[in-house]
Amino acid sequence: ASRNISAARSSATLIVVPPGLLDQWDDERKKFTGDKLKSIKIDSTATLKKYSVKDLCEADIVIAPAGIIDEGNGKKRPYTENLQKKAKSAPIPPASSSHSQREAPTIEGTWVRCMASGPEIYVGNKGNQKYRDQLAYYGHCYSDAISKLRKQKFDATERGVPLEYFTWERVVVDECHQ
Repeated sequence: ASRNISAARSSATLIVVPPGLLDQWDDERKKFTGDKLKSIKIDSTATLKKYSVKDLCEADIVIAPAGIIDEGNGKKRPYTENLQKKAKSAPIPPASSSHSQREAPTIEGTWVRCMASGPEIYVGNKGNQKYRDQLAYYGHCYSDAISKLRKQKFDATERGVPLEYFTWERVVVDECHQ
């Protein structure tokens, strides 16, 4: 595994799981490896803010819930607000959640916005064009923020840098098909 802190190259495997499997993944890791692997479990933006660039680059495993991007109550959206701040980007609007354009309960549309998941969720003819436009605008703003984030240079001690900033050794997406 190669790591380069100044280039945000982590030697970790990023494991993206539904929130309910976060502890299970960590328990299984402990069962099979004990304390041999440096593992970081990120269950919220507040937890992410405890870890530095160096911590995330030197970890062996980083476990995060797929829904961290949509964390919040609608008015406060900690992860996307943190992403916007660190990227020095324009505000990221909430993704549309109206009928026929609501987020799929999968990784699709969460980390891969606007991915066709079925005829009614993203690309169907039953939805309202206004909501399709809102989702497309969200995708544009989120993508723009990630592009700007990756152009930033963060010190090794900087905390709370969004997960999209890093290049991971590998990414595992588990159980995000429901």
